[in-house]
Amino acid sequence: MHEITRAHAKLPLLGRALFVAILFLSGLVPAQAQTPETDKEPLLSTLTLDGAIRWSLEHNPEIMALRQQHGIAAAGIVIAHTYPFNPVWEAKVREANGPASAGITNQVSNEHKVFMDVEVRGQRFIRRDAANAVLTRTDWEIAAQELLLSIRVVRAFETVVYRHKKKQLIEQTLELNTKAAEHGEDLWKKRPAQDYRRNHSAHRSRRLPHANDRRTLSARAGVE
Repeated sequence: MHEITRAHAKLPLLGRALFVAILFLSGLVPAQAQTPETDKEPLLSTLTLDGAIRWSLEHNPEIMALRQQHGIAAAGIVIAHTYPFNPVWEAKVREANGPASAGITNQVSNEHKVFMDVEVRGQRFIRRDAANAVLTRTDWEIAAQELLLSIRVVRAFETVVYRHKKKQLIEQTLELNTKAAEHGEDLWKKRPAQDYRRNHSAHRSRRLPHANDRRTLSARAGVE
């Protein structure tokens, strides 16, 4: 996965809390993670996208448990290179006693057998190839889970950044609206009273037509 470069996203306390909540919901943070005081890492005030991905890959308990499978698969390769069959030695020692007329010359009977199983038809190479295939599959499974985790972290990070920027825009909009309202109120208060009365009278005169005009309009409409 190529390295993602991005400017630092400076999140306030609310943004960091939201980010931690998203990580908790996505399974990046264990529900009951209790560590000694000496093992706690200092929290970063500034968190980049690369830093978030790196931190999640290092501290996610699910990935940490899955990485243990690599050691188990590697141990299988060591076992596959070991010859599976050991030689077997069987010894039988018996006492042989009897009358002198029996002509027994050896009073201790010894019987020894050695068994050795062998591999044929390339069984050794098949066993080693199978162990290598298990290790390769385990590594690919770990890489796939790490990629999925990185995608979840990117989505969570972008969501936090988006909501933080949206919150800033809302705050700026509210600030501008407040300033506009205050500016309009100041202009209204500073307006001369006589201009207000004159303009108000002119406005009423435009709204109320003259009596002659009303009769003219009524005559045209056929009322009178």
